[in-house]
Amino acid sequence: KLSEKWVSRSGVVLRFTASQSWVQVFEFGMEYAAVIADPSLLYFLSFAGVCRLLTTCRALHRRSRQEKWKQICLARGQLTPQERRQYWIFASGANHLPAALGFASLSECFAVLSRRDLPEATLSIISRDVHRTFPVREEFKEGGLGQSSLHKVLVALAAAAPGVGYCQGMNYVVATALLHLDFELAAAFGVSLAILMCYDFGSLFAPAVPRLHIRVSQFVHLLQSVSPRLAAHVHVTADALAQQWILTLGVYAVEPDAVVNMWDLFFSTGWKTIFRGGVSLLQRLENVICSEDPDDVAILLHRNRRETFQRVAGSRQQFSKILVDSLSLKITNGSLDVLAARYERTRLLQFVDMLDGTSPPSDGLRCRIALGLEFRSTPALMAASLDGFLCQGDTLRVDRSRLVTVNRPKRLGGQRMPGFEDQGGFIEVPLADLVALKKRLALMESETSQGVREFEGQIHALEKNRLASRQAQQRLESLKSDAERKWGKKTECMEVLHRAVTQGNAANEDRSKLQSEVTSAEQDFFAAKARYQDFLSKYRCPLDRAAELNEAKTHKIRQLHALVSGLQQRKDALLDKVLQGCRVEMDG
Repeated sequence: KLSEKWVSRSGVVLRFTASQSWVQVFEFGMEYAAVIADPSLLYFLSFAGVCRLLTTCRALHRRSRQEKWKQICLARGQLTPQERRQYWIFASGANHLPAALGFASLSECFAVLSRRDLPEATLSIISRDVHRTFPVREEFKEGGLGQSSLHKVLVALAAAAPGVGYCQGMNYVVATALLHLDFELAAAFGVSLAILMCYDFGSLFAPAVPRLHIRVSQFVHLLQSVSPRLAAHVHVTADALAQQWILTLGVYAVEPDAVVNMWDLFFSTGWKTIFRGGVSLLQRLENVICSEDPDDVAILLHRNRRETFQRVAGSRQQFSKILVDSLSLKITNGSLDVLAARYERTRLLQFVDMLDGTSPPSDGLRCRIALGLEFRSTPALMAASLDGFLCQGDTLRVDRSRLVTVNRPKRLGGQRMPGFEDQGGFIEVPLADLVALKKRLALMESETSQGVREFEGQIHALEKNRLASRQAQQRLESLKSDAERKWGKKTECMEVLHRAVTQGNAANEDRSKLQSEVTSAEQDFFAAKARYQDFLSKYRCPLDRAAELNEAKTHKIRQLHALVSGLQQRKDALLDKVLQGCRVEMDG
């Protein structure tokens, strides 16, 4: 039966009966009742079934958020291929892209953009990378459907985001989308464009890859926090590995068929899923990597990466288990924001530190900022993009949009899709102000250093005083312990003395009692002795006569015994004679 409590607490029966049969409503009620009884049955449902269950009551929805039901279901691969197309389009925000670009549908948008003309250099790069994408897979072999579809989608992407253009790595992302969307070009184009626009991928693929170094810094820092031993062993190749993992959304190391569950999670939770998957994958290989020589790690993780990663993530089930375990890692969007802000602050301080008081810097000055970025300045114009910094003339222009990373998916909601050249504008700061600020910072640093030294001297003196007071306190505690020990001994002696006095008093009382008893016994003895003397004096003559009579009696008894003995002997002699006479007669 359908539970009356379930029917009363949810309007899901009324909502479903309009389009579903009563048999389907009944089955859905049984799913709900079964999951309430045993939450482990949740993992036998599809992702759509789990989402339907969460609409039944607030308590169940709150419990699902606490226990991460949806994330676990996506990581375990409970999103069916039939549900994936619709889920990717709606979860990524691709359904809002046509309106943002001024088109009615994704099909129309793709059809128009795929026919636009691009520069020959861009087309040649796209054609070259198309032939390099998954060459061993049947779908992407020479002249196949995969290569032509991939080329069309990449051209449409480059046309839709002219500020980004085409960058190596897009081909793997688009090819993976095509594989899991059954080569539906419009859907693959929409999902890929949503990744660029809504997940901050555009700033990774834009010229000079302005935001890639922030993502790499986040990845390396998270790897150090999770496994310091592994991070120390791969520190030389960690940046290159992180770049490839991030730019290809994991396809660089894991097969497209196995990485699909991570993409499902990525569309739901954002960048933390990519970091969790990469860090957990390397953590599984920690023993293998650390057993290799540091010089051979690059060969292990790059040239032989497929064989290396297939040891622990060779199939979709193995990588799904890694994703489920990675959900326990404490990686949040807030922590990623903190790491990005820390990286930007470090870069800005490095930029300010390299100023030498001239504006602009002298000709031929070469400066290196952050992770290998360089620029060359001239007296007339210093213009170079320093990962969000632009020096032009005597002014530093900071790209406002590139100072904040997007860790959660942005929802366009029908708004106009901004280009990468007009996202937020610039913050202009005169270099002279930066030089003055640097001088003030240097003066402040010297004053701070002097204050620190004085403070250290005070701390040293306080430390001496604290040490002396600690020694005095230790001596006081020693004296106190000695006094307590002596007081304890005195208390023990007083107790022993008290017990001895008590026992002495008791012994005196016993002695007095014993003395009185002895005196009483002596008096009784003398009284008995007197009575005995009186008895002897009164009865002495009768007693003597009784003794004489007793002796006479004893003599008579002895005589009688002698007489009886003689008679017995005579009797025996007589009997012997008679017996002897009888034997003679019998012999005769």
